[in-house]
Amino acid sequence: MRPVPSLVVAAALLLTALWSAALAGERYYVQADTQAYSDTSSLSAPVADLTAGQEVEALERWASWVRVRFGPGAEDFGWVVVQKLGREPPLLDRPAPETEGTSESATEFDFVLKVTADHAMEVRVRCDLVNERGETAERFFRRKTPVNFRFRETLALSCRLRDAEHLESQGLAAELLAEGRRIAAARTDAVYARELRLRSNGPWGPAGSQVCRARTFTGDTNLPGVILAVDCRDL
Repeated sequence: MRPVPSLVVAAALLLTALWSAALAGERYYVQADTQAYSDTSSLSAPVADLTAGQEVEALERWASWVRVRFGPGAEDFGWVVVQKLGREPPLLDRPAPETEGTSESATEFDFVLKVTADHAMEVRVRCDLVNERGETAERFFRRKTPVNFRFRETLALSCRLRDAEHLESQGLAAELLAEGRRIAAARTDAVYARELRLRSNGPWGPAGSQVCRARTFTGDTNLPGVILAVDCRDL
């Protein structure tokens, strides 16, 4: 005989059912590039790559996962982490490498983050931004160099970027332009080769850039083990 669920479990199941009912048929926008999975786990098989700004239909919710339909096909559905979805399109335009002869100049955007490297690498980028209404948002991206990230309707911007595959990587460079004018630049070197940080004027302080490295040391008797710290240098 199956045990009777506890009140906590029953309440959780009821809340999930209410969430699913409220979500069913609602339209959402993907806030940052992500994957849809076959089940409510990132360890399950990915079924599709979803791009920032893509519109999807919510079907049901389970805990922190939402089952969405992303196309017209019978198999075009999968599970996405709820934090990747929003009611409004993301404020960040789709980043793409600049192409020769493009009609869009850097001055047509509030900010452009240009990322290059001595050799092609995949980079992870996290940006905090303040839009024209004073609202804050966070965006995550994963792209191969060289790549430009373009931002519209943005008053202030602060970004961190690193090699997506390795903690330490030399030869990664970035510059931040505000309305076509460079306001910050940074490059990893043989010593500081972990993460680049570039920012405009904003709630975090004045415009500038930093290059960071990882430092490890052994803890004392009260805190045994290896401790990892990040040491950053202003540029």
